[in-house]
Amino acid sequence: MDRLRFAKADAMLNLISNYVQVSSSLYFKNVHVAYCTSMLRMYNLQGEYTKALKYASKKLDLLETIREDTGQASQKLCSAYTEKAMALIGTGHFSEEEILPMLQTSTKIRIALPGYQRTQLFNALRCEGTLYKKMGRLKEAEACYLKAYEDRVAELGDEKLHTNIRFVS
Repeated sequence: MDRLRFAKADAMLNLISNYVQVSSSLYFKNVHVAYCTSMLRMYNLQGEYTKALKYASKKLDLLETIREDTGQASQKLCSAYTEKAMALIGTGHFSEEEILPMLQTSTKIRIALPGYQRTQLFNALRCEGTLYKKMGRLKEAEACYLKAYEDRVAELGDEKLHTNIRFVS
């Protein structure tokens, strides 16, 4: 994806987020979540995983605050846990004690949300598999990747299986 196409939108979001206090309202917290998401994606694309981790952490903190304010979990919160775990792996942290609880929390939140489908756990399974792969535990990595693949085939069928499945190297 060419981030230059989004430079103007990113600049506007950055400007807005600098003038808005995070603690002011739910709306403005969501503006900051959007900004963190934009920055997280940009830094991931650029391979700047330390900066990506900074925004993944901010995004997760904001979404946890929103959950406290509203009393409701969301798909965004579920994704934020997985994104932070992926960012940690990107920076070279391969700690099961740190990463697996994030993925378990992500999975637990997702399963509890309305409309749950097994394929929605794809990123968490992929991330777990990548963690194991980076640790040299290839059998466990393969098991995660196969589960993610088999869930997609079971729900979508072979003919509808997305061809854009990527496993982090």
